Amino acid sequence: MTALSGAHSIGLSQCSNFLSRLYRFNSSHPQDPTLDSKFANFLKKKCPENAINSADLDAVTPYHNPEVWIKDFAEAMVHLRNLDVLTGTKGEIRNKCGAVN
Repeated sequence: MTALSGAHSIGLSQCSNFLSRLYRFNSSHPQDPTLDSKFANFLKKKCPENAINSADLDAVTPYHNPEVWIKDFAEAMVHLRNLDVLTGTKGEIRNKCGAVN
């Protein structure tokens, strides 16, 4: 199921989209204090202060070989297909993914 989680990884972003949160948040906090400090350090290594590049923001997905990920993802989808789907009053479509209605 890690492959399915990897399908929802953060992906890429232009450094310019978040540089201000890393280096120029406000006059009393150069770095946004709500950012996880380990993740902020990870981003700073990828995006120096005046960066114009894009950065891979996924620090945790273990896939570095796209072919392995595709194979694992396909196997996970077949596994999901074989699960019984709850329908009608037995199932539920959640309004918020992380909470039961």
